[in-house]
Amino acid sequence: MSKRDNVRTWLRVALPFLLFIITGSLALCVLLSVTARQHELHLLQTLAHENATFLRETHIPATDRFADYLSRVLGFPVQFQPHTQPLPTPPPDHQQATAPLNETTQLVLTRPLTPHTAILRRASTWIVLAGFWLASLALAWVVTRRLLRAERLALLGAMATQLAHEIQNPVAAIRLHAQLGDATALELIRDETNRIENLVNQWLFLTRPAPPRPVAMAAAELVAEVIRSYSALADHARVRIHTEVPATMKIAADRRRLALAIGNIVRNAIQAMPNGGT
Repeated sequence: MSKRDNVRTWLRVALPFLLFIITGSLALCVLLSVTARQHELHLLQTLAHENATFLRETHIPATDRFADYLSRVLGFPVQFQPHTQPLPTPPPDHQQATAPLNETTQLVLTRPLTPHTAILRRASTWIVLAGFWLASLALAWVVTRRLLRAERLALLGAMATQLAHEIQNPVAAIRLHAQLGDATALELIRDETNRIENLVNQWLFLTRPAPPRPVAMAAAELVAEVIRSYSALADHARVRIHTEVPATMKIAADRRRLALAIGNIVRNAIQAMPNGGT
C-alpha cells in the first residue's frame, strides 16, 4: 500500500476516534461533576450532624441569634426548624442537609452548589482525562494497525489471484509449443518463460517497491523484446502488432519497469480485440 493509502486509512480511523474522545471527555466531566456534588452533599450532611451533636452536648439554645452566628462562621445559611413545619425549599443550585437537635427541633444547612465548570480547575480531573486520552490513542493505534494489515492482506490476495490468472495463458502456450518440439517452439517457450518472469517481477515491484534505476538503452530494442514476448498471445488472439519506433532513439529509464509498463499496454490492447485486428 502507498503512503497516501496509509494516510487515508489513518484519517478514516482518526475521525471517528476523535468524535469518541470528545464525547467521552464530556461524559467524564459530567460524571466527575455529579460525583463531586454527591461528595459535597455527603460532607454537608456530616457537617450538619457534627454541629447538631455539638449543640446537644453543650446545651446551647437553638435561637435565631445563634443561627446567624453559625451562618457567619460556616459561610452559608443555618436555620433551626421545628419538626412539625415543612422544610424550606432551597434556592436553585443549592444543597440542603438536616440533623435532629432534639425531639422538636432540627438543624438545617443550605449551601450553594459548586458550578460544573469548577471541575476543570481540579488536577484530578485532568489526570483522569489524560488517562482516557492515552488509552483512546493506544486503542486507535491498535485498530489502525490491524486495519492496515487486513487491507494489505486483501490487496495481496487480489494480486495473487490476478497473477495466477495471468500466468495461465503463458503456461498453456508453453505446454502447446512443448508438444511441437521444433526450434520455433523452443524460442516461443523461451519467450513465454520470460513473460512469466516479467509477471513475477511485476508482483515483486508491487509488494516490495524499489527506487528506479535508469540506464541508457535503445527504445526500438526494448519495444521489440516486449512485443516478442507477447507474440504467442497475439497469434492466438489473431492480433497483428505493428510498431513505429526510430532505430536511433535512445532513452534513459529503468529497463525492467518500462518493459512491464509497455507489456501491460500490449496485453490490454490484445485483450481489447477479441475478434482480432491490428
